[in-house]
Amino acid sequence: MASRGLLFWVCVMMLSSCVTASSLGVGPSSVRVTGERGAQVNRTITIATDSETAISCTLNSSGDVAGWIKVPSGWINVDPKSQKDVTVTFTIPKDAPSGEYSGGIIVTSKSESSVSGFTGMGVTPSIKVRVTIEVVENASGAFNVTGVRVPDGVNPGEDIPLEISFMSREQFWIKPLISVRVLDSSMQEEYAMVNDNFTLLPGADETVLFTIPSGNLRGTTHFILVNVTWRGVKLWNSMLQLRINSSSEERPVEVVSGDMVSLNAEGDALYKGKPVLIKAMFRNSGNAPVLASLKLNVSRGVSSEYIETQERAVQPGDEADYVAQYVPKSYGFYEAEGFIEYSGLKTDSLRAGFMVHESAEGQLEGTPLWKYLVAAGIIVLIAVVVAFAVWKTFSVRKKKGKKN
Repeated sequence: MASRGLLFWVCVMMLSSCVTASSLGVGPSSVRVTGERGAQVNRTITIATDSETAISCTLNSSGDVAGWIKVPSGWINVDPKSQKDVTVTFTIPKDAPSGEYSGGIIVTSKSESSVSGFTGMGVTPSIKVRVTIEVVENASGAFNVTGVRVPDGVNPGEDIPLEISFMSREQFWIKPLISVRVLDSSMQEEYAMVNDNFTLLPGADETVLFTIPSGNLRGTTHFILVNVTWRGVKLWNSMLQLRINSSSEERPVEVVSGDMVSLNAEGDALYKGKPVLIKAMFRNSGNAPVLASLKLNVSRGVSSEYIETQERAVQPGDEADYVAQYVPKSYGFYEAEGFIEYSGLKTDSLRAGFMVHESAEGQLEGTPLWKYLVAAGIIVLIAVVVAFAVWKTFSVRKKKGKKN
């Protein structure tokens, strides 16, 4: 009896070894989100498998920020040897204290098997994506940029001094990220540098000095674009004009601004697989030229696609049209949400919805089928009336011939 029991458990172990977990991969392995209170941020997680069979997964949030993470409900099906993108939304509560919070997104793949009558041997592998959410204060009030100065009139080969003055409004040290780009008259980049070593003391007024070498600059007219970022938030932007071999007077700070006038979707026919043109108009309402591009997120349900157009130079007071092409992969209602990013800043977002139909069947050269049916009916009716008139005429003549 003991030998039979031992043989039974050996068989069970052999059968169990035949049941393996579906090969599951999830990327990225960690997600970091930085935002102010009330901010909402979307991230994409990719689920992949190299299994010969399809897998089904569920997503669940965990940790201190579980309530801040919205994942798709129900099962997510992934075809064999393929991958699927899933959108996860992070919403920071309006009353969340500043600081870092940890959590995770758990991706679970369920595999059920039955071997020689043994059930319940399914293996359920799970992968955890680490989540870190940093809640920051409203960064826009932390400090002010009180002035940007650059001489106008340097000689060729001379270094160009650029001074940026700050005033702190906080009681702690601030370490902003300062980036400087020099553009030529056609808005092509000639020089770029970043300073992440400057520290603004609590309540202090301080000035940071940049030295721009002019040896690589060609021509007489140039533009200096200055961006200031803190804690991942773009706070300040300015574009100054520089003329080599011109007057030596200092120019005032020029703060750029702009508006997104419109956003709409159009096309000859909004059908699956046919391009949809998403058009936007941007107005440069400032007094300095800007580099602007359209950034879009086109979504249907939980799936979305990011589209970005090429940067264009827009002069003060001018308007510029931007066109992005999107090819829908399925039919249904889509929503495009976009904004214009210009010289480091961005406009308010606008939305445009559009309906995509399954196919163009029932349409002939752009004319609805019912119009053809109506036209055919009219032709048939006319033919009947003419035939009746001919028949009537011959009938009358025949009767008159018989009387004569």
